[in-house]
Amino acid sequence: MSRLFPGLLLLVAAAVARPASAQSAGVDARADALVSRWTDGMGGEGRWSGLRDLRYTVTTVWYDTATGRETRRRPRYVWMKRTGSGWNLRVERMEAEGKYVQVWDGQHSWATLNGVALPDTARAVQEIEYVAGDLTYWPGVPWKLRDPGVNLDYAGSDPHAPGEVVPVTFGSDIGLHPRDRFWWYFGDPTSRFPTEVHYVEQDKTVRDRARLSGWVTSGPFPFARWRTYYDERGRRTKAILYSDFQPNRGAVPARLFRSGR
Repeated sequence: MSRLFPGLLLLVAAAVARPASAQSAGVDARADALVSRWTDGMGGEGRWSGLRDLRYTVTTVWYDTATGRETRRRPRYVWMKRTGSGWNLRVERMEAEGKYVQVWDGQHSWATLNGVALPDTARAVQEIEYVAGDLTYWPGVPWKLRDPGVNLDYAGSDPHAPGEVVPVTFGSDIGLHPRDRFWWYFGDPTSRFPTEVHYVEQDKTVRDRARLSGWVTSGPFPFARWRTYYDERGRRTKAILYSDFQPNRGAVPARLFRSGR
């Protein structure tokens, strides 16, 4: 699973042109150019800031590393609504034990299993703030790379994947996991978009590696359809598949985020 807590940051104000602060301290000019090219390919700076609500489906696919065959597929259905203090998020998913509903309202979290409220100590409740950061972050990249406290560096190459690299770190007070580190690889010189993203959580040493593909830019909201993870031997381990993006439909009522709904 991807774990990106900077998604809980307050959003940058809307702007049509690239902010003048983009090349302030903490942002390498070469990294800034790569991110700007990527952002332009996704519809420009204002695309994310103009998003008021979003519904989408995110499906996790698991693979047998020995055979490469798919072993399991699980969709999650996501509702997001922008508020003055950030995003509210609701996610519904089916597991062997039944249907989970998990909600983060910007301040509090709650969850149900088969319509029955779970105690605050339940994992489904404890993890939802974390999950909310993840599910609001990925659709917001590359715009989220312009958030305050995000540091963008640059390398012409490194041994982990082909292409120019934009390493990303965060200020010490940013999000729930400020020591996370990311590397965005631009391995196709003919494309505006990155070909891979790698990351290491907090103080861990394991590097998660994912290839990015299926960029969709002609629909109502741009996104990368596939994020496919692989191990150190290049074998697929799982994939995250995005689909059914429905932005600004006004179909995300506030009642979805009230406890017990």
